[in-house]
Amino acid sequence: MNCCHRLLILLLALAPIGAGHAIELASKEIFIPSSTPGVRINGYAYYSETEGTKMIRQYGQQTVSDKSDVAYQEVSLDNGKTWKPLDVIVTNRPLEEGTWRHGIRGGFADPDQGLLINILTRGVFPTDNPLEGMTQWTLHYRLSRIDANGEPILLYQSPILESGRDSTPESPLTGVTIGHNAAMIGDMTCAMVKIDSGEVLQPVQISPTGPDGHFHNPGGGYTYHNSAVLIGKWNDRKTIDWRLSQLVVADPEKTTRGLLEPTVSQFDDGRILMVMRASNDKRPELPSYRWYSVSEDRGRTWSEAQPWTYTNGENFFSPSSCSMLLKHSNGKTYWIGNINPENSHGNLPRYPFLIGEVDPESLLLVKDSLCTLDDRQEGDWERLLLSNFFAQEDRVSHEIVVYMSPLFRKVPEPTADGKKPPLDWTADLYRYRVDVD
Repeated sequence: MNCCHRLLILLLALAPIGAGHAIELASKEIFIPSSTPGVRINGYAYYSETEGTKMIRQYGQQTVSDKSDVAYQEVSLDNGKTWKPLDVIVTNRPLEEGTWRHGIRGGFADPDQGLLINILTRGVFPTDNPLEGMTQWTLHYRLSRIDANGEPILLYQSPILESGRDSTPESPLTGVTIGHNAAMIGDMTCAMVKIDSGEVLQPVQISPTGPDGHFHNPGGGYTYHNSAVLIGKWNDRKTIDWRLSQLVVADPEKTTRGLLEPTVSQFDDGRILMVMRASNDKRPELPSYRWYSVSEDRGRTWSEAQPWTYTNGENFFSPSSCSMLLKHSNGKTYWIGNINPENSHGNLPRYPFLIGEVDPESLLLVKDSLCTLDDRQEGDWERLLLSNFFAQEDRVSHEIVVYMSPLFRKVPEPTADGKKPPLDWTADLYRYRVDVD
């Protein structure tokens, strides 16, 4: 063996394990299977306390878009190894004035208070059309804890009303009047975060009103929203006072659905990054960018929204789908979502599904860090959806754990009469584990 070979072996031995693979998919497994044909299992798990391994998982059964037929809640005391049922979540109920719908959008264990915060969305839909959410959704919050046996203890529950103004359930936030427009949580990825002031930030999206005071869709897409955060501050009563931030608005000539499903993360210098979904729905000639805004005053005000790029200034295409920022205990912030090699068409294609680092200086995406977690495979349908997910850090392994149910992977069978085949909603909920350095 010559000296060059010995030097090479020495260098390889000294190199850190995984060098060159800062982010790597470690495993992918079925977390909750779909036991019924035509049913998608959509859900996630999260920690119910600020320390330890108690977890809650919430999952629902879907047979159509944007509506859950029934949902379940379970608890784990051993970091997700085993689960026991807690309760069935009632997601809908017929009323004389329409269908009452209810959902839970994740949970956040506040480290200073030792309490679990859940955001609830509720509304009465006259014809049970998901688009009625533009004017009917209301936001509530719940404070609770899980006892030693894994049983939930409800401590407080209330509608979210903006403090410092004459808020009512009909007019809960500045610029929001139920029946005219609404504030809502866009998806599971719109997760609550704690910032250095001790406040919590809950990303929200708000449907705008026009000159007549009713919901207005200036972009002409499927829906239209502005983005914002609810700033929550604990008070002496051990409940939370809420205020609404400045809205982050878009030019409807650049995104036909405005800016929605915001996700936020605070960096060490105090700046807060917000990354948002946009769309070229109905106008495919528009570039399908993802957009971002930055706050330097703890979420009160936000910079003008701009297309989010790689750190080298290069634009990238991203479909109209949710994405998520996740701050890891290693000090890095990661972004998870879809990036397309060519201009997207509205919501599609929602693959590949990737994760990458956010540069802490520019707050832009580091292209060389991107790792593919899932993608369309040979034989998969082109309508495959790798989206609608949730991610968190595992407290034991420190892996990033992603929960997602890939939808429409199977190519529909042609019908005998030649008509368009119905969509098959059968989908298992998967758990992806991602190693990061």
